[in-house]
Amino acid sequence: MLTDKQVREKLVNQGVRSLSDAELLSILLQKGEAGGSALELAERLLEAYGHNLVRMAIDGPGKLRSVAQLGIARAALVSAALEIGRRGRAAENSMRDQIM
Repeated sequence: MLTDKQVREKLVNQGVRSLSDAELLSILLQKGEAGGSALELAERLLEAYGHNLVRMAIDGPGKLRSVAQLGIARAALVSAALEIGRRGRAAENSMRDQIM
């Protein structure tokens, strides 16, 4: 398993698209829980949601806090990042519809 630092280096050296969902989440989370890495926390969070980012986005920060014992700041950060992704996808779909 990669360390948190190795995940960041992978992003810089290989590009953001080379990262798994867990690796991307670990960058947002920045640190794990007592003795654990951010990547381990991200993997547990994804498992709790069946690796379904849409479900995670729908649940929002309140549910994220209870599912993964995240503080309000990290739960809000993850929720905001998922919403940015959703809006980006919506804008992409809108542009595609205008072209067709």
